[in-house]
Formats: sequence, structure tokens, C-alpha cells
Amino acid sequence: MNYISPWIFTTTRCNLECPYCYVKQDGRDMSDKTYQKMNDTFLKMLETGEKDAIIYRLAGGEPLLVFDKWKPHMEYFLEKVKNRGVVVIVTNLTTLTDEMLEWAKDKRVNFSVSLDGYAYSKPFHNGNSSAEIVKENIDKVLSYGKRVSVSSVIDSNSFDDIEKLAEWIAERNVDWGVYLDHFFCGEMDMNFIIEKMCNVIDILKKNN
Repeated sequence: MNYISPWIFTTTRCNLECPYCYVKQDGRDMSDKTYQKMNDTFLKMLETGEKDAIIYRLAGGEPLLVFDKWKPHMEYFLEKVKNRGVVVIVTNLTTLTDEMLEWAKDKRVNFSVSLDGYAYSKPFHNGNSSAEIVKENIDKVLSYGKRVSVSSVIDSNSFDDIEKLAEWIAERNVDWGVYLDHFFCGEMDMNFIIEKMCNVIDILKKNN
């Protein structure tokens, strides 16, 4: 399928402080004018046959912080593209509400979630880990029948329990991408890293 999947940075605001994040948290949101111009461009690609489908990836910052502002944008986009478009919300999932899930339940809206460790994940501004909240909300999203893909950036805080995270992921059978923080990798023995990743592969294989 000939599709395009643009990342749309809805806001620079975020409630977490990820050490590897490249988004400057200066409190700005994408303007309606910028969004409309961009949206018109992509919709025209569908109308002219240049593209067969569009996947909007709403990112940030944390896009759920501006959910109410972006809800009508998502509704308009989904109405225009019908079955030729999907919205994926790229989120840390810490501010999810039941109202958001009820809205998304019957729409072509899915979630891409960051979860960097089983016990330790991206820190809030107060330094506390977000892991337990994120895991609870992943289960909530799955209970609504929505698709979730999980991304994990592994560093020295989360590497020790990556096998436990792999077991948790395997139980839920969700898409999972594992990325090694390049600063952390430079500090670790490569054979140890390979051994850990082989353990993860064994766990996933064992759980089909």
C-alpha cells in the first residue's frame, strides 16, 4: 500500500522528563492555522491518488495534554478519510482518562506508548517513575479493544529487569520495539548487552 505516516507535534508540553528527549519543553502548541494547512496538504494526496492511505501520528511533548483541542481535528480527519486513514496517538499514557477511551473506542484510533522498564520508566518532574501508571493504562486501553504498540528505550535504570518486562509484554501479545540508549550502550560490555537481548528473545519465543 502506498501510504504516508507523518509525525505531528501537537505540543511541546510534557509532564515527564525523559533524559533522551529532543523536544524543547517551551510550552507551545501547534496552531490551528499550521494544522489546517498541513491537513489540507495530506488530504489532497488522497484525493489525487498520490497516496492510498494516511496514518497520522499525534506526538509531542505529550499529546493527551491537548486532547480536547485535538479531538475535533481527529474527528474531521477520520470523517474525511473514511477507511483510508488511522490516527495513532504517540503518548506516555500517564494522563489517559476513561472519557478519552470511550471517545476512541469505535474510531480508527490506536495508541503508541513509551514504557522504558518494568519497575522504572520515564520520570515525572518530581522524579517518580511512571511505570506502574503506564502499565495500568496499557491494560485499560487493551480492555477497550484498542491496539497498542510499546516502545522501550533501555538504559542503566531499566536494563536489570528487562526480562521481567519481556514477560509482561508477552502476556499481552502487543507489538514491542526495544531501543538501547546510545550513551548507556557505550558504557556497557557488548557481550553482556547481547546476552540480555538473547534472554529477551528467548522469553518472547517461549510465549509465542
